[in-house]
Amino acid sequence: DNICSDVAWVVYESHESHALRRAANYSSTPTAALHIVCARHLQQSATDEMPVQLIISSLVAACVLAGIVYDVELSPVARRLHSRRFRYRRLLIWLPNGGVYAAFYMARYAVAVGNIDVVRDSLGLDASAFGTVLASGFWIYAVTGPFTGRAADAIGARAAIAVACGGVVASNLALALLFARGGGEHLLPWFATLYAVSCMFQGFGTAAFVKINAAWYAPQERGAFAGVFNLLINSGYYLAPGVGGVLVRVEGAGGRPPPYLPLLFGLPALIIPATSPRLAPTPVHSPDAP
Repeated sequence: DNICSDVAWVVYESHESHALRRAANYSSTPTAALHIVCARHLQQSATDEMPVQLIISSLVAACVLAGIVYDVELSPVARRLHSRRFRYRRLLIWLPNGGVYAAFYMARYAVAVGNIDVVRDSLGLDASAFGTVLASGFWIYAVTGPFTGRAADAIGARAAIAVACGGVVASNLALALLFARGGGEHLLPWFATLYAVSCMFQGFGTAAFVKINAAWYAPQERGAFAGVFNLLINSGYYLAPGVGGVLVRVEGAGGRPPPYLPLLFGLPALIIPATSPRLAPTPVHSPDAP
């Protein structure tokens, strides 16, 4: 504290900014004045980033919309094989599924977004702890992949999607509640376990989405559709650092975790049911297909 006070005095005496001296009028010590100015600087930095985030969000939305238009109106193969009614019917199937898959991506990479100093310090974790959590989730996802795929084949795509959504929502709500309680010595085991469970259930969704999309698309149009579908699901990469990054930059008072940190895991749990109002029906082949 003495060192911090000395540093604050030096900055206070030598700083030519009027902002710091104005802040001193509302604080009892130079240290507090310096904290006020730093907080205002962080708020201004976040405000300055908003136009950039809006531009990126608009570009992401435009790419997704372009992919949708291509799939239902512009694809020459789809227009030759299927009626417009059928093309729009299957859009209502894969678009919500893509939204769910994007939410899976957001949940998967939310941990990497939270691996910053303010979050680690407030939770009492270091960078290696976050590395342990990430490794546990990615390895569980890889190891259980063959088994979740076989299970999806056994129970069917619709049931697999229900299992995936239910498991990811439950585990991410549990993570949100865990972070709402703040840090502690028992945080890491629960953190790693719940994140690994979330990644495991995402494997059910991966297998189910592949089965459903393949049933609605003829072999000669699946390659182009894979690119369109990737446009949508990879928006989850943007949701994690774009939206999640804003949430974790809001500092908590008194060394507490950022107040919106639970939403880093709670948002995917809200997006999943919102984007999948109904389970995909059993696919049917287009009457126009040869």
